[in-house]
Amino acid sequence: MKVALKTAKTSEDHQRIANYYQEQAKKLQVKEKEERDLANYYLTQPRMHGKQYPTPYENHEGLTGYYHQAGTQALEKADQQLKTAEPAHTSNLQ
Repeated sequence: MKVALKTAKTSEDHQRIANYYQEQAKKLQVKEKEERDLANYYLTQPRMHGKQYPTPYENHEGLTGYYHQAGTQALEKADQQLKTAEPAHTSNLQ
């Protein structure tokens, strides 16, 4: 990805990079949902897991936050690439 970012020149290059980030965001959103589901399950079963720290709920809730933040960042990077691709695309039309 570092090479692709450094060598991107055309709007198509930036569109491909944006597509990559959008796919990453989708995968991260799926992981976020899985972790949220697990956190909710452990929240309803507090006695089943003893007194360990962090609790399974806290662990999965933390991962939910991580995947949410990473997915948001991937979407922001995709937006940046799309904005970069747009002027190149409109200048090619003139």
